[in-house]
Amino acid sequence: MTSHNNLKIKATTVPAFKAGRALKDASNKKLILLTNPYVLK
Repeated sequence: MTSHNNLKIKATTVPAFKAGRALKDASNKKLILLTNPYVLK
């Protein structure tokens, strides 16, 4: 039962973690674009 719960937790946290990381990367890119206009060229 415990191993099943661990798998369930992993199945939900890994995609959430990846989504959070992607969101962070996107916001970092946005920040770079806002702070450095030369990146746009």
